[in-house]
Amino acid sequence: MNKRISTLLAAGLLMVGALFGSANAAPTAKAAKGDLQNGAKFYLGSTNGYIKVDQTHKVNGTAVSTFAATGDAAIENAALFEIADYAYNAIGDFSTFTLKADGKPFYVTKANGNALSADVTDVATVTNIFTVEGKGLNFTKLSVLNLAGQFEVNSAVATKYDVNAAGTAATAWVAKTDLTVDDLNANLSGQGFKFAFPNAVSDPDVNPFADQMIAVGASTVDAALTTSVISTAATSGMYFVKADAAGKKLLATGFTKAQVEAATFIVLNPEKNFGITGLDAATGEGYDFTTVKGNKLANNNVKKDGKVASVNGVFAVSEDDPQNAEGEYTITLANAKVEGNDNTPASSLSVGAYSLTTGGIKTYITTVGSGNADKLSLAMTTSNTWAAAADVLKADDAAIYNISFLGTKPANTADAAKSLYGKYLIPTYGAAFGAAVAAPEDVDVNAPLAQWVVSAVSGRNFEFKNRETNVTFTVSMYKTDKAGEYAISTAALSTGTAVTGIVAGSVDLTDISNWKYQIVKLTPITESEGFLALTDAQLSQQTELVFNGTGSVTVEKLYMAYTGSAAPAYFVPINNPAYSVQWMFEKAESVKNKMKYAYLDGTDVKQKDSVVNIATSYLLYNLKNDNSKQYFGGVASDYKAANDKDNAQRLFFKKNADGTYAMMRFAKAQISLATDALSYSAVVKADAKKWSVNTSSASFEAGTATLDELDAPYSAVTVDFNALSESLEAVARHATFNSEEGAVAVKQNKNGILEGIIGEGMTFWLDTADIDKDFHSFYISKGNGEEEARDFLYFATDSMLHWDANKADYVYNVNYALEGSYVAADGRDGDLKAIFRPATLAGLDTISTTVNGETVLVAEEEEEDVCLGGVDNFKFYIMKASESSYVIRPISAPNYYLYNLNGKLGFTNQVEKALVVTLGEGDATANEDVEVATVKVVSGEGNVTITGAAGKKVVISNILGQVVANTVVSSDNATIAAPQGIVVVAVEGEEAVKAIVK
Repeated sequence: MNKRISTLLAAGLLMVGALFGSANAAPTAKAAKGDLQNGAKFYLGSTNGYIKVDQTHKVNGTAVSTFAATGDAAIENAALFEIADYAYNAIGDFSTFTLKADGKPFYVTKANGNALSADVTDVATVTNIFTVEGKGLNFTKLSVLNLAGQFEVNSAVATKYDVNAAGTAATAWVAKTDLTVDDLNANLSGQGFKFAFPNAVSDPDVNPFADQMIAVGASTVDAALTTSVISTAATSGMYFVKADAAGKKLLATGFTKAQVEAATFIVLNPEKNFGITGLDAATGEGYDFTTVKGNKLANNNVKKDGKVASVNGVFAVSEDDPQNAEGEYTITLANAKVEGNDNTPASSLSVGAYSLTTGGIKTYITTVGSGNADKLSLAMTTSNTWAAAADVLKADDAAIYNISFLGTKPANTADAAKSLYGKYLIPTYGAAFGAAVAAPEDVDVNAPLAQWVVSAVSGRNFEFKNRETNVTFTVSMYKTDKAGEYAISTAALSTGTAVTGIVAGSVDLTDISNWKYQIVKLTPITESEGFLALTDAQLSQQTELVFNGTGSVTVEKLYMAYTGSAAPAYFVPINNPAYSVQWMFEKAESVKNKMKYAYLDGTDVKQKDSVVNIATSYLLYNLKNDNSKQYFGGVASDYKAANDKDNAQRLFFKKNADGTYAMMRFAKAQISLATDALSYSAVVKADAKKWSVNTSSASFEAGTATLDELDAPYSAVTVDFNALSESLEAVARHATFNSEEGAVAVKQNKNGILEGIIGEGMTFWLDTADIDKDFHSFYISKGNGEEEARDFLYFATDSMLHWDANKADYVYNVNYALEGSYVAADGRDGDLKAIFRPATLAGLDTISTTVNGETVLVAEEEEEDVCLGGVDNFKFYIMKASESSYVIRPISAPNYYLYNLNGKLGFTNQVEKALVVTLGEGDATANEDVEVATVKVVSGEGNVTITGAAGKKVVISNILGQVVANTVVSSDNATIAAPQGIVVVAVEGEEAVKAIVK
């Protein structure tokens, strides 16, 4: 590497790499030039067509290429060859080398140069050594070493190797790409580009292309200036405009005459020639560049008026050899007028860095004719904002992301419906896979359906493949000033252009082709749980299947019962849990999704195969009297019990966003196919069916409801393990809840809400409820100083999402979302906070509380003018987690567990996060953690700690009224010695409280 390139790279200024080519601009074939050398790349063919290869065969076990019988008239569809093992024989003036084609060794038969027709084990019968005359890429024919023939291209669609040389010899070509204005402007987030000349021998004194420029179509500019200014408008080419406010305005608002006249254009300066020896000024060589306002562009150069011929600023840019000189751009002026007012025409000029080496090194950015074009150092782009592989990929590991959208927050509900903001990109199931954007509440970020693996990187394009469905999202992106957030340049989905989940607006974002400049956020994710995966401990427990109703249903839950007395016996849905079949689970076959992921090996992008998703099927069984297993089996709609394991149904449980499951049924043969890919696609397919209930015939259906039918009757299944079979004994008591993370306590937060926290232990009242049911529950409350009213633990789902009369809509209240569990501003994607609500027990199944300032009764079911429904939100299961520990679950949402996040309590449906507690003996008189307004009193062992009372007088007395401490505390966290037993703490200006000192 020359010193100049090294310096630029070290400074981080140079971006080596091709600009993003226009999707509509096909490359042009151009004869290759330069020296033969290892790594040199080219296409083989002629103007009749270009050779393609067949990669279906192997040589001694290694996959190889051989030429295909059919070629292609388009060079971009042909095989790219690469030289290796290069050697030059000076005596005979010929070169030998081996070839790769499309990345694999290129072989032909040694006897006659024919294509391989089958796998080869005898390597002596084939060869990949080739020869040409001379040592340049401009060879006239390519031959197999020791054979007289050459590669031939006989027509636009047929190619072959012909030892009789009957056709046109195949020579070396490269695919020249012409750049568009969009290609150039895309380099800096759609706002322009810069050029540097890093391969020049020395730095030029002046680089007229060093500042940010914008490319604009020449014909559009000339048309705006009108024929009175430019009589013959350009039909091709582009102007380079300074990217100042006037220049950027052309991109934003268009091309009026006034706007064009205000912009600053870079043009060949017809008045200034460098006078470089060997360059001919009369033919346009050796000229400098200058800038002029658009109002100075004209038909001809007029020095006295400061006018310059418009053709002096009409450039073309191309990447002439992207195969061997990627990122080097040829700048040309098709026509120019030079020698000042003489307006001498000059054509086919090239622009680049021209260096002198005599009389001291000096470099000019100037013009030359075709005869001197090879002496120029070409332009390269600098300082681009494209997202690079290093920004997105990991080193030697898969990069997996949730893909969501940011940008400008919508102003109102109508705008939100048209916006991507705050939503996630997910595939959809149906007749065929589709794509949608969905709100966080409808997305499980830990499910593979919401996770995207970076599977490939090609140029600026990143291919994200969905971890579950293999739907691909291909995108090129610009970096923003925030890590992990990017602006989209181009985007495409393998499912097509349509996107659901939003409605069309003035910019129709239901069409992915309109996503340019939308802000996408890539959030790394590692956890993945898309299908039920049971631990060994869970496999040893009994469970039941609960089929949950949605919408307006008469019965909220149905269960699976076995009608053994019927002929034949079969399984039916039933609404009485007492008859629910208790199942044991047994692991059966798994299906695996394997895909390639892209990763970084140093600076190189490589790919590796990996299993990215596993779905495990399960057998359901129970034990008969003889201790043998009876499986859930059968066919069609009978689903009879099966004694033979091979005839048992294989059940997959696909997790829904709300924590329930879609249950999918397969026979063993359906998922035990020849390859992993076939087995996986038999389960994870667009029109996969799930279990539901036919409410008319009162029967289960496995082949009717598709996964996208979220409201299919009773299709949301809860796999309810028999954790409910062992509960805390149904005896009213006082108790503390202690855990390794701390004890459960209550605190009033700044919003006036009593919230559950982890702190010093408090004594709670446990009142029994539902003692006549199979699984009894408890009211959990804390005394608040009033004789009857207490503060009850409450599952506040109706407070988190509630009806707002002013908006005539349901809205979220972030105050009831657990801090740290959500991203959305209104908390909709968070977990529910555990709160305590003042209330009074009015009966076993009735609570008296206050709603909107009015005292109301809350019972199991709503009764007009009598009571509200929802008393179950006050009831909780206290279920055994081990012999001496418990978990707390709301009876109205038994899939959820009380848990701790950063010292505050909430509810989660992830059982592994559940707060496991032990019960300590409580004391009805205890008030060990009490808040008095902003003052807090906490008892300890032999002391009392008072917080928030700095500067206040504190008096502590025992139950006999004897003062044991009388002091003014000097800090907001004062600890005062006190005797064991009940003490009364009086803080100046606050009500006295009792505390128990241990």
